[in-house]
Amino acid sequence: MPLHALNKIKGRKGFMAIKTDMHKAYDRLEWEFLMRVLKANGFNDKFCKMIIQCVSTVSFSILLNGAPLKPFYPGRGLRQGDPLSPYLFILCSEVLSKLMIRSEARRQLSGIKIGKDSQPISHLFYADDVIFFCRANMEESEHLKTCFETYERWSGQQINRRKSGIVFSPKVKEDEKELVHGILNIQQLDRKEKYLGNPFFYSAKKREDFNFLKEKILARLEGWKAKQLSTAGRHTLISSVLQSIPCYTMSTIKIPVSICSELDSILARFWWKGSSQQGERYHAWKSWADCCQPKRNGGLGFRKFKDVNMALLAKMAWYLLEGENSSKAWVNILTTKYCKVQDFWSVEANQNDSKVWRGILMNRDLCVKNTGFLVGDGKIDIWTKPWVPRYSPEEVRQAFSYNVTHAFTSVADLFIPGTQSWNVQLIRQCFSSEVAEAILKIRPMYGSRDTMFWQGSTNGRFSVKSAYWGAQNHRFQPEKKVWKDLWKLKIHARQKMLLWRILNGCLPLKNRLGYVQESDKARVFCGLQTENDVHLFRDCHFARCLWFTSPWGVLNGNLCTLNFEEWFMWMLESKIEELILFGACVIEHIWQCRNNLIFKGCNPNLDQSIKLLKQRFKEFSLVLLQHSYSAVSNTSTLDSQVCWDVRLRVDASVQEGRAGLCAVQIQNVQEEGFVIPQIFFV
Repeated sequence: MPLHALNKIKGRKGFMAIKTDMHKAYDRLEWEFLMRVLKANGFNDKFCKMIIQCVSTVSFSILLNGAPLKPFYPGRGLRQGDPLSPYLFILCSEVLSKLMIRSEARRQLSGIKIGKDSQPISHLFYADDVIFFCRANMEESEHLKTCFETYERWSGQQINRRKSGIVFSPKVKEDEKELVHGILNIQQLDRKEKYLGNPFFYSAKKREDFNFLKEKILARLEGWKAKQLSTAGRHTLISSVLQSIPCYTMSTIKIPVSICSELDSILARFWWKGSSQQGERYHAWKSWADCCQPKRNGGLGFRKFKDVNMALLAKMAWYLLEGENSSKAWVNILTTKYCKVQDFWSVEANQNDSKVWRGILMNRDLCVKNTGFLVGDGKIDIWTKPWVPRYSPEEVRQAFSYNVTHAFTSVADLFIPGTQSWNVQLIRQCFSSEVAEAILKIRPMYGSRDTMFWQGSTNGRFSVKSAYWGAQNHRFQPEKKVWKDLWKLKIHARQKMLLWRILNGCLPLKNRLGYVQESDKARVFCGLQTENDVHLFRDCHFARCLWFTSPWGVLNGNLCTLNFEEWFMWMLESKIEELILFGACVIEHIWQCRNNLIFKGCNPNLDQSIKLLKQRFKEFSLVLLQHSYSAVSNTSTLDSQVCWDVRLRVDASVQEGRAGLCAVQIQNVQEEGFVIPQIFFV
């Protein structure tokens, strides 16, 4: 926002923004300076000495030809990766911030205002990435240089002037720019430069501004041997890494829909084909919109970038809806700039507004629809705020039938004067019967203020997740038990993905390949009729032999009328974890044998398959089905003053790979004459 204001300044007095970067920020921090900062912030001597000991008792060693050299000990600096270091660095950076605030209070520096009545902004800190704002003249440049030199002298840090840069407002003259460059020894910054990963300025060409998101994702994919990843590996890479890359940018500005669509297509191509190369054709067995369904609705839990962008911007809109109750400085600055006449609930966007502000306004309706108020003192607006349950502000206005509308401005106007009780007669007279009854059912919170809450969560607090669900719930498929049970199974993630593909009809079997290309539809193992999932994994001779060799001797002949989903649910209803795991191993092994026969011409050997299947089942069961046995659940100390008669019953059981022990202790106090049984499980 300050950068947008800098670009829009029209006055004679020009401003500048200085982006600085500290040279080896953590490594150059002096310990003596750190000690003084801690004491100045009120920490006692004992705590300060303890912190300095944590910082100073560090040793480093360098590996040379695979062997560590003699350790050496630093004399200053903070260790990177230490969870304590960021907090200490921020405390030290506060010194530079206070130097700026003091100079601003003495009117030696002037911060930039994004509005006439807004609070001036002189600096923005994010770790060692700092932006300073001041007037582009000789006097303020000298004072800013003094602040830099003072902080460098005290802390030992040094501004990296090669990585720093200055951006001027449009009205600054060239001779003034040269003067500032000479004083600060910092060159002009390219307007295409980025700060914290986002563009410094946004141009009219939106696609070019956000192409870096596409490049980031493609670069991350190029670093992976994508074709060697299984579907489970691709799923983890997409959900945990790729989809999180644009999140920071999406939380501050609305991304063009075309860019979001391109990002979705990159992920879809990688998911189905295992490659990020564009232009190559691939067959998607399921639409990307279906893959972006929640797991319990039949999808994979992926999310479309456009929908995520909407939910992230809704978070900023929620903070602005809180208005006066928000303690965030940026909320007060934006409210002062754009909500001079109307509040955020009803303000409209203008052409000259920043892209950040317009992006927030586009997602305001999502928050308004899911926001409610608990009536307290009744100071909220009666016509624009959603204070009546199950009725929007527009429906409340339509239900109003009284002639003098200007007489009611707040909910408190419907109270009996001097109380927080409803004026029943007035409410029934002014509103329709349905809305009047809804209002009278509200119980005002006596002695409390009106409280805004989020209807999309059980605790009334806003979350990006609940905003996403509230906006996208209408397009989600109905929940099915088979999907809930599938993702809870104690089987390998690769097997879950295979079962998901079978249940969704995404497996390239011959009966489905016949719809997209001319091919032989005959069954692979027996060469008869058409190959389908039920016959391949359950009814063919090879599959029946594998199922029958299980410890349960499964015979699928009686289940021939069931389709694959019904047959799968039949297995789950047994609730035998070992049987379910063995079934997943059988299905996976059949699929591997089928592909080896088609692509490599290797006929499966039944004896070898049975041996391999049992070995794989044993390996998986040791890892996935290991049972945890708790230690003694209760311990007690015997009272030495009481005569105890203790009897102990012990039993143990041992099975291949597992063991269990149970002890039952019976305590009998002779004097009191009662029995206290205690059971321990080990």
